[in-house]
Amino acid sequence: MRGNKIIRRILADTLDFLLKNTYRYWPLPFDLRIEELKQLNEHIRVIVCGACGKMGTATSKAVSSADDMKLVAVVDMASTGKLYSEVTGVSGADMPISESLEVAIAELGPVVVIDFTAPMSVMGNARTVLSKGVAMVIGTTGITPENLQEIEDLAKANNTTAMVIPN
Repeated sequence: MRGNKIIRRILADTLDFLLKNTYRYWPLPFDLRIEELKQLNEHIRVIVCGACGKMGTATSKAVSSADDMKLVAVVDMASTGKLYSEVTGVSGADMPISESLEVAIAELGPVVVIDFTAPMSVMGNARTVLSKGVAMVIGTTGITPENLQEIEDLAKANNTTAMVIPN
């Protein structure tokens, strides 16, 4: 239990730092949307892509244990259809691993999608997420300057937020 508190504190401190000093951040309505959810006592609905990798698993654990967030779906091509809790050991995440980000977004209405996939997947995911007006945090490495410009353009065009923070 102590480890979870430490991870949550590190994530909170990291997010606070990133919001102030991030590599790229387009802060459109995301901050306001989070405040609205807090006022309504609703959880921040989160989808994690690349959920079976090291960073995806750590992120999913942190989201699952947070009081104000709810892990609504996990997407990973490696273990599609299996129960996420059985593959990764993340308690409370008894959901099937999805292969379709688009379906997960349509069915579950996330507030934010966190991506820890691979350079060859991240731009397709970014196009899907941002075109739906959903906020996105990208932790994947290998983003080119052209990719950054496209992400910025997509976020602005769809009145949403994108953070690019390569790990």
